[in-house]
Amino acid sequence: MEELAFETSKTAATYTCVDESTIKLMIQNYTRKLGIVVLDIKEALEKYPWAEKYFWRLLDRKTDEYVKKAAEKEIGAFVYVPPGVKLKFPLQTCFFVSKQRIEQAVHNVMIVGDNSEVVLNTACAAAAGESIHIGVTEIYVGKGAKLTYAMVHGWNQLFDTRPRTAVHVDEGGTFIMNYVNLKPVRSLQAAPQIFLEGNSSAYISSTMLASKESFLDLGNIVELGGEGAKAEVISRAVAKDEARVIMRGLLRASAPRVKGHLECMGLQLSSKARVEAIPALDAAVGNVELTHEAAVGKIAEEELAYLMARGFDEREAVSMIVRGFVDTGLDYLPPSVRGQITIVLNMLAKMAVA
Repeated sequence: MEELAFETSKTAATYTCVDESTIKLMIQNYTRKLGIVVLDIKEALEKYPWAEKYFWRLLDRKTDEYVKKAAEKEIGAFVYVPPGVKLKFPLQTCFFVSKQRIEQAVHNVMIVGDNSEVVLNTACAAAAGESIHIGVTEIYVGKGAKLTYAMVHGWNQLFDTRPRTAVHVDEGGTFIMNYVNLKPVRSLQAAPQIFLEGNSSAYISSTMLASKESFLDLGNIVELGGEGAKAEVISRAVAKDEARVIMRGLLRASAPRVKGHLECMGLQLSSKARVEAIPALDAAVGNVELTHEAAVGKIAEEELAYLMARGFDEREAVSMIVRGFVDTGLDYLPPSVRGQITIVLNMLAKMAVA
């Protein structure tokens, strides 16, 4: 877990859940003074009755069998950032599975008040074998607010994970999400849903390393629901061994004068690996600009030959090509997390040839 966690010495607050229990909750004094709340979700409901109006508003409790399980248990993190707060250091949530045959089903709610600005780091990992993580998350980004959401997953090859995420970005708000999957996982299935109000924007970057017999089915659904909304969705998948990856994406325009771009790129490092790209655009109104780009293939022989001719062995050359392939989205991240995500991407490139 340590290798996946973000730097804790520079976090404003940390919530840690191991298996099905909250084992650590740390919040700095200056963070409390700003009115920021980081609590176990049950305690938050007891202490702040007003919070209940944000629960199960973006996701229905009966969405599917996984969401139902999270709704029954009500374990997870509640994060509230008051209006007008611009937090220097990130908030952090960690979810860790330590035992065999655990069903870790959590429900997280995050509220970012109007004109606030905050970074949330999330690290998820597993030490044990056959288990499942169900992460149900509802995120509210207020008017003129900005949330940068950096998430790193490092499970194991007997693990299944079912994230279910819904995000509402109010007028003029900004949502940035950077997701990285580092390690083999038996199966991962997720399709975050993001709704954008007028003049709001979203940048979503997903980087996946799939190895052994992993099956990853990951997509993003973005609805540009307010005039002037903008979205960019970038997906990168690297598949090796006998892994299979499906990259899905949907941009839906339901308001005029919106712009969206969707990009799905896959790199196959073995003859048995498979990557599928399924981008989709849906314009329900006129006067919109939606574009997409998709490509799947193997490393070009000329690229490999070029690097090897300059003294790199084949493994080093492949690692360098993979690192360049996944180098996306860093410019959107604040300095507080950019360096750490860079380290994670460097790890991914090395693990691609391990």
